[in-house]
Amino acid sequence: MSLCFWYPKTPPAPTAGRQTCFLLPMVAKRFKELLGFLKTGIMMSQDLKATAKQETEQPKRKGGRPKSRVRRETHVKVRLTATEHFMIGSKAREAGMRVSDWIRAAAKSARVVARLKPEDLQLMRMLSGLANNLNQLTKLAHRDGILSIARKADSTLTEIFDALKYFNSHDRQDT
Repeated sequence: MSLCFWYPKTPPAPTAGRQTCFLLPMVAKRFKELLGFLKTGIMMSQDLKATAKQETEQPKRKGGRPKSRVRRETHVKVRLTATEHFMIGSKAREAGMRVSDWIRAAAKSARVVARLKPEDLQLMRMLSGLANNLNQLTKLAHRDGILSIARKADSTLTEIFDALKYFNSHDRQDT
């Protein structure tokens, strides 16, 4: 215990069953008032905090990037050669996109032509045979100079044009 002007700086430690007493009655009175004010102030501030919290029940904001509206959960694995990978990467860089975004955009805007059906394959074989026949007739016409061969070549050409018109029709464009 240290003395300052004949009064202790700090009150003595409480003993069992006895309260700490201040030597100066004015200090004791002010101390009790201060304690009472602090207790009521703490209670009032807790009440104010509780009412303020109830009035403004907003969810706590999280930091970071906001979640995307579209969730892409499906993965597609594609095998590429080194050249294909380099080409796709350079095109994506030119467009200012990531590779996955570029592939997604290219897949959406791509024009896909369906494979040939068995009927179409049969027509292609017939077209190939007609082209072969036309070639043979042309050779004969040059060799013999016969006018009847020109008529046969003309009818063969008509068949070839009909087959080509079928393949260029709009039935097979996009599927």
